[in-house]
Amino acid sequence: MTDESADDIAAEAVNLIAQEGGYSGDGGKMDRYRDFRMLFSSDVGQKVLAEIHRMAFAGRSVAASAGFDPHKTMYLDGMRNLALQIHITATREPKALPQRAVSKSPLRKG
Repeated sequence: MTDESADDIAAEAVNLIAQEGGYSGDGGKMDRYRDFRMLFSSDVGQKVLAEIHRMAFAGRSVAASAGFDPHKTMYLDGMRNLALQIHITATREPKALPQRAVSKSPLRKG
């Protein structure tokens, strides 16, 4: 392990994504899926994903975990939603959208 701080690593990741343009458009969804899938399919990735779920209360009631405090509930719910979005991105291949919708209108002749 290197001596890089978490802030340095996060800044490097943000710069890398900015340089590459991030994920955009329908092709970006598939790229994001492939990257997340590759990252979280390894044994270490599975451990990290499980830890994200644990830290984000993904398998428990957020309201009960927050002691029914509305502000803490909203905060924990945001963490939970992010964990679930990571899980969905890593496990569900995005559906391809049709290039163009074609419909035949009864008003159109020809």
